[in-house]
Amino acid sequence: MKWLPLWLFAFALGARLLLIAVLGMDGLYGQDAFAYMNCAREILHIHWGEIPCGTFYWPLGYPLLAALFMLVTHAQFGAQLASAVAGAAIAPLAYWMAIEVGAAGRGEARSGVAAGLIVALCGTLLLSSIVVMSDAAGLFWATLSACLLLRWSNVSVQPAWLLLAAMAFAMAVITRWIFAGLILPFGAFAALVTWHRLRTVRSQGTALPHRSVMVAGLSWAGAALVFALIVVPQLYINGHSGYPVSSDGWIVGWNPVNALRTSFDTASGHFGYRVPPIIFNAEPVFHPAYLFPLLTPCVLYGAWQLRRSAAVVLLGGWIITLYLYLIGTTQENTRFGLAFFTPVAVLAGVGIFSMPARLRLSHRWLLLVVSLLLAIPFSYRVIAAFNSAAALQFSAIRYLQSQLPPASTVVTFELSISLEHYTDFTVVDLFAQTPESLRLLVCAAGSTSRTRSTYLYVDSAKLESQWVGKSPDEGFRWLRDHIGLTQVGQQGPWMLYRVRACNQ
Repeated sequence: MKWLPLWLFAFALGARLLLIAVLGMDGLYGQDAFAYMNCAREILHIHWGEIPCGTFYWPLGYPLLAALFMLVTHAQFGAQLASAVAGAAIAPLAYWMAIEVGAAGRGEARSGVAAGLIVALCGTLLLSSIVVMSDAAGLFWATLSACLLLRWSNVSVQPAWLLLAAMAFAMAVITRWIFAGLILPFGAFAALVTWHRLRTVRSQGTALPHRSVMVAGLSWAGAALVFALIVVPQLYINGHSGYPVSSDGWIVGWNPVNALRTSFDTASGHFGYRVPPIIFNAEPVFHPAYLFPLLTPCVLYGAWQLRRSAAVVLLGGWIITLYLYLIGTTQENTRFGLAFFTPVAVLAGVGIFSMPARLRLSHRWLLLVVSLLLAIPFSYRVIAAFNSAAALQFSAIRYLQSQLPPASTVVTFELSISLEHYTDFTVVDLFAQTPESLRLLVCAAGSTSRTRSTYLYVDSAKLESQWVGKSPDEGFRWLRDHIGLTQVGQQGPWMLYRVRACNQ
């Protein structure tokens, strides 16, 4: 039994490395992944006293982890490996959580194996584990913190567990801001455990021993200090980055009314969704790319089995808190639900093996295995769709390389960082431009060299749907109507235009 966590980790990591090899992906897709990669590279070359990554939008937890792996591997692959290792490590941590919960009697280890396998084979987590993004790493730190809190609750007096839990929790927060919401359920769980311990000590005597109060107070003070030492510097850096989290659209735009809407207009454009956030963000409980629906009742039964345990505050509170936050936001993305998937998997594992005794053990294993197998096609579809989107992006880049001379200036949108990484073009991001800056750009390009040409490379249909009225669409229309565009090619949805000479 002691080797089960190691086998779970090896199995989960092997699945991720195999997926990377089969797909041949370098983990870089979309603007966000390149931003993380560039930040990790800057961290590797930073000098003492400098603020890393300049105007970086996200917290630095994941770039720091990626930089550490890149330092070891001496290659870009290190950033992708950081995601793969973090995602794989969640499987043994889910096993550990189920063991610490201890609600399934003699089925504790079996519940842990079930939770670990559900996490290891979750299609959405598999996908997040092979890209250079912070989702898997953030979930790893949050899960580790929960495990340490549960361990602390199950030992008599060991403040070190609480300090380690606070450190892991702080790492989760500076990896993905959303995990800051866990201060409510994690704090409530820790307070409940502390109160129960003090009551137990008091029941054993006539008065509450001062030593117990002092130990509890020092433990909490130490945990708060550890948390602050990690999070406060991140808040300082973020506050001077130009993108303070306090002004983030995910915070200022949060509204409970959003839970029932399907149409949103945000700084990122217009979005029209098929279902409202209240349904979409519940996917980790029933969508096969997370958890096959056959196991959904097991999640509920597992929570019912823990109704008299403080663990339900931690696990249930984790799910409810982050779910309520997500349904009030204005964007839907399958990967967002990963933030509360670990407790879902643990409750499912507990539920499977704490069902009434009349259900044979072999039938419970059969339920788990069948559910995992039936989920494979759905996970494949999610991963294949992502791989197709990535392939479309790379084909767009290769097409542009085949059509333009290296000295060209390319004005583009949603391919900017990718083109900077893979090509030698002079790349201009349309999102950051105004008509005035575009005029200066086009006229300067035409006056400095007669051989240098300026091109526009955009998904014009997307500009006219998602980004209508925003800077990318306005810039495109201004170039078309005031400077002049000549279409010279097309690759999928991407239209290539030559910008006419500037008429000064």
